[in-house]
Amino acid sequence: MSGNDARITAENLAKQRLDIVRAHLESAGYRPGCTGFPDERAENVHYHVAEDAVVAEFDLLGTATGKNFTVRSAACFVFEAGGDRIVGERRYFDRVSYFEQLGLLTG
Repeated sequence: MSGNDARITAENLAKQRLDIVRAHLESAGYRPGCTGFPDERAENVHYHVAEDAVVAEFDLLGTATGKNFTVRSAACFVFEAGGDRIVGERRYFDRVSYFEQLGLLTG
């Protein structure tokens, strides 16, 4: 396999992984709070593709305890080596801002 062929294959795999993560974030199944926050959604999403992972930065919006919230968040989706299956997902968000917006924490 020439260098160009290897690069094309790597680019195809990266695109495939990005499509998988996009579909995951856009699906109704991507709700970190699940039952407590049925209207959670990711908006304003920016993707960063690495060799074995896709990082998504986004605004997490929804309603909890009758109050709307918007929290800047990130999720790292780790893929199997050379494959297109997500084997790990790590989520990060500004908990202080989240709790303040819900009235659970005062500053």
